[in-house]
Amino acid sequence: MHPGDVIAERFEVRREAGAGGMSVVYQARDRLTGQWVAVKVLEGGNLDHTRRFNREVQMLAELRHPGIVGYVDHGAMPSGKRYLAMEWLEGEDLSERLTRTGLSVAECVALAKRVAEALGFSHARGVIHRDVKPSNLFLPDGQIERVKLLDFGIARLVDPVSDMTRTGVRVGTPSYMSPEQARGLSDLDARVDVFALGCVLYQCLTGRKPFTADDPMALIAKILLAYPRRVRELRPEVPAELETLLLRMMAKEPEERFADGAAVAAALDALGTLTDDAHAERLAPQVALTAGERRLLCVVVVRGVRSQVNVDAVRERVQEFGGRLERLADKSLVVTLTGSGVATDLAAQAARCALAIRALIPDAALAIATGRGHLQADRMPFGEAIDRAARLLRMGQFDEATRALDPAAPKPEERERPSMHIRIDDVTAGLLDARFDVTGDSQGLELRTEREQLEATRTLLGQPTPCVSREAELGALEALFAASCTEREPRVVLVTAPAGVGKSRLRYELLLRLRARGERLELLVGRGDPISAGAPFGLLGGASRWRCVSASCARASSVICRKPIRGASPSSSASWWARRSPTRTRSSCAPRAATRCCSAIRCAARSRTGWPPSATRSRCCWCSRICTGAICRR
Repeated sequence: MHPGDVIAERFEVRREAGAGGMSVVYQARDRLTGQWVAVKVLEGGNLDHTRRFNREVQMLAELRHPGIVGYVDHGAMPSGKRYLAMEWLEGEDLSERLTRTGLSVAECVALAKRVAEALGFSHARGVIHRDVKPSNLFLPDGQIERVKLLDFGIARLVDPVSDMTRTGVRVGTPSYMSPEQARGLSDLDARVDVFALGCVLYQCLTGRKPFTADDPMALIAKILLAYPRRVRELRPEVPAELETLLLRMMAKEPEERFADGAAVAAALDALGTLTDDAHAERLAPQVALTAGERRLLCVVVVRGVRSQVNVDAVRERVQEFGGRLERLADKSLVVTLTGSGVATDLAAQAARCALAIRALIPDAALAIATGRGHLQADRMPFGEAIDRAARLLRMGQFDEATRALDPAAPKPEERERPSMHIRIDDVTAGLLDARFDVTGDSQGLELRTEREQLEATRTLLGQPTPCVSREAELGALEALFAASCTEREPRVVLVTAPAGVGKSRLRYELLLRLRARGERLELLVGRGDPISAGAPFGLLGGASRWRCVSASCARASSVICRKPIRGASPSSSASWWARRSPTRTRSSCAPRAATRCCSAIRCAARSRTGWPPSATRSRCCWCSRICTGAICRR
């Protein structure tokens, strides 16, 4: 379009005012009224863009409110391009205003009330905006009290049979999304706009967005799990009543928020007239000895989860470790674990949880991050730990820019599948003891597996550490062992010490010395942890389980594997069986994806008709792993 062109024989184009991803906006003069209008012309034939444009036309044509940009006309040009004419506004949007200067508390309340009234008007007619943000709030002539709501392009009618939004599709601007939108839910209502308006009001009062992150997945996870800083910590003159109202608008659960924009407007109106000076002295910040209880927290982030994964099964497994699982709209998973006890116990719990998730989703990328923060009013500071976990996953991803700089780098189709190992941060690695196999590479530290019996020295950031200042204790233990062997009487030694002092290391060093002398001994290990709390014989069960399994395997020549896999192809192991003698009734078991089997039994997978079995791939009846005929190492 050029200056002087006429659209629909009514709107004479003056100039191009701006362009976006799907349309161009022109300033034009309406020949019927002589007033200036903004004409938005849809460019291109993208089906999604056309639906969005038609939806905006439909919404604006039905909504006539002082707080909503005015509708003038719409139609199609001879070329087939569709257009929408709206009132012309001179001024700036709220994002530009906040970049240039801040707002007073009274101005923030006045703006929020005006927008809430406009939203309430649209909500009463079944229209949800779904993209309330500063750039969609325009200030005519810079006046706060005349703010207008723009861009109903992704708005929708509250219709249970509408297909405009599908489950799993994230709609809106991430920084202002509600938790329901972050989860990709389709059952949205007016409370998503209430949450977004709360985020805008928070930004107006504090000068910062409530949720920020470098990684989009981390940003969505923060919306679901993290809480922004209190407004009055950043701006003490904000009235306590206004902060309470804002907290309700930004509640994680929709049931805890205001029902719609009209309810927000009524609550803001009930605050009365606010003057900044009247509250400055009365609401001076209080001095406290501490900001709150310090709590440890762990975050497990899972990326690359395929659609066929049973998330409910993963959630049940996570709950066994005391974790909470959230699924994001991009199918990523975020697991949070908290505790006030020993830091090493929580880190071990998170590591075991991550290993259990990897067993269920072997081709996903996982990362663990551990942090500590202040707990206030049941608010856990997950934000920093989520950022670190997201950075760990990014470090393991291949960057196309890197390949451009390095011609020898592998092409996308030549890359290996995601690493089976789990990325961990330095804090987590320092808290995990020698039960966990932690290694490192050029990209950071990795958790490989958990040993059933400690057969390695404790590591610090993946490096072994020496044992010092334990000669007296080791000498006493060796003497007690020698006395037990000589007198053929049992001896019991109880070693107690705070966490991290070296009890496990002392046991390991004792075993090294005894085995170096050629002593024949058998080690049974039982562990107590929060997962098995309440089990009367939990320690004895863990210590005796492997001994009982070994004894039963020694007496039996084979164990039948049950639970055959549905639809499994026999070609993978048929050749293995063909090379064996029909009379051979013992084979070994190993799980798929190179993970260890959970017991040392022999899996036979024998059918009633003899060898080869009718189902050559089945699950081990002890561990439910895949029997392939490979050697079971555990």
